[in-house]
Amino acid sequence: MRHVENTGPLRHLRFSPDGSRLAFTRLGAGIEYLLLPSGAPITLTNEGEYPDWFSDEEILFTHRDGVARINISVGEESVVFRPDSAAGQLQVYYSRMLPRMNSTLLNVFREDGSLSIGIGDIETGEIKIIRDGACCAQYVSGGHIVYHVGDGSGQVVAVPFDERVGQIAGPPVDIFPPIRFRSIYVSQDGTLLRNEGGSAPNEKLIWLSVDGTEEDLGLAEIDIRGLSLSPDGKIAAVQTPNEQEGFHDIVLVDLETGTRNRLTFNGFSTFPAWSADGLFVYYEGRDRRATGQGIYRKLADLSANEEFVLPEAGDPNLSTDGNWLAYRDGLGESNLSILDLQNDVSLVVDSAATRQDQPAISPDSRYVAFRSQHAGQDEVYVRSLAGTGFWSISSGPGSMPNWSPDGNYIYFIGEQWSMWRVRVTTTPSFQRISSPEIIRGQSGQLRYSVDQTTGRILMGTRGGRLENMESELLNIVLNFPKELARIAPPSR
Repeated sequence: MRHVENTGPLRHLRFSPDGSRLAFTRLGAGIEYLLLPSGAPITLTNEGEYPDWFSDEEILFTHRDGVARINISVGEESVVFRPDSAAGQLQVYYSRMLPRMNSTLLNVFREDGSLSIGIGDIETGEIKIIRDGACCAQYVSGGHIVYHVGDGSGQVVAVPFDERVGQIAGPPVDIFPPIRFRSIYVSQDGTLLRNEGGSAPNEKLIWLSVDGTEEDLGLAEIDIRGLSLSPDGKIAAVQTPNEQEGFHDIVLVDLETGTRNRLTFNGFSTFPAWSADGLFVYYEGRDRRATGQGIYRKLADLSANEEFVLPEAGDPNLSTDGNWLAYRDGLGESNLSILDLQNDVSLVVDSAATRQDQPAISPDSRYVAFRSQHAGQDEVYVRSLAGTGFWSISSGPGSMPNWSPDGNYIYFIGEQWSMWRVRVTTTPSFQRISSPEIIRGQSGQLRYSVDQTTGRILMGTRGGRLENMESELLNIVLNFPKELARIAPPSR
């Protein structure tokens, strides 16, 4: 037995077809893999969930734009399956391979809130729906698929499946009482694992001061996937999973009282960012009444419905003077652009064949820090808003940049979710003054936000709480295909 160090809470473990590698999601930290038996974890992507091996060298995973594939040797990722907006689809996710290695089972989520199972052709990107009112299907050797009923009840059923023609070949049969959503796994040899009960490890909110001291806010814990602090430092906009729909929405948390108000209700709201006046929260989302993905904004006092701002855009960030909106322009591999909010004119700041995202505008509104794969991996860079100049900040792996209020430091997240900073100056022009220095070691924090008044950092941390999590029951069913052949035979 081997204990893997520095992995944190793990989910969605998947062995490669040859059994030499293990891929997994480290909660909130993206997708990693390791070489068995003694390799160290290697980060493939900082964002994504539900990895599954397409081959010994490639992995399919849930991407913000659909389902993507990534080569573990090269690191290049591309979106394979996207939702068909003309068919009312909002999201495609949760890929599980079929024996024919060019096809996979998928979840399809629609505008009306319904879920379906589809079969996706990896070469063409086409998806064929095979069962409505269902989700999270997995193939079982011997000719069955098991899935959850798509009403949120957790009921698990099995159906005979003809993999040669991609069709269900018999009626569904209940095989387990309702259990927690997406909590079953069937190995290639037909062993079934299912877990019951348990609780996800949420985060507590803390202040990290400039001198390194930490202060626990004493608020109820919450599962944090995105975080943005209001200009007055009193309210946090938190991206958190919507357990009923299986996606994310944004909740406003009063940092003094702990009161929570849900801002969005569509299940597709991510990357919150406050306007300079504190009136609006901008976010990336998909609205069921609109076509496609883009940036929305909504009044923080909840007095009006959301407004559509930009199509096919995401990762919003607002300048402190209220004049600029920086964003990821496009889906997948994208440009980094800015919108002049006074004149409604967009300009491209950085255009490359790789991803450019996570922008953060400097306090003087002259520069933008952002994440890019210019050097073949996620690193942090700076350009001027005019698109001139190009400065490396992280000098290695880095993401989620943010500025100190005086513009003298750029913070970012490095390997193993450690926090770093680099001293810079923006006058008379930009210059990086120091090398990156670590200010907080690995801690499992997911997101952070800098108070633009005091310079303190608001972050989520799970420190020291995993032993206090509610326990889970792990059930193992051997010879599962034989049992399915008995209780769910194909129709004659």
